[in-house]
Amino acid sequence: MNKVRIDERKEHAALKNHKYTFLKNKAALSDKKRQVLEEMITLYPTLGVAYRLKSLFNDLWTMSGKPAADTFLNDWCAQVWKAKI
Repeated sequence: MNKVRIDERKEHAALKNHKYTFLKNKAALSDKKRQVLEEMITLYPTLGVAYRLKSLFNDLWTMSGKPAADTFLNDWCAQVWKAKI
């Protein structure tokens, strides 16, 4: 996530000072930061995809067992590969 943010930051000054807006879990953000996050992932689609994949990865820890986790991880990796980020 941070690598994508850094790459996008080089082209978009509006992303300055928002490192933790993207790295923190959404639930840990203030209402204001959550709103900023929503705006930025809409304005910057590559960041939006990266953030969605980051958030999705957290679901791995809720898998009921190894087979479910393996299936989930294989699907997640395919999505990352397809996103090319």
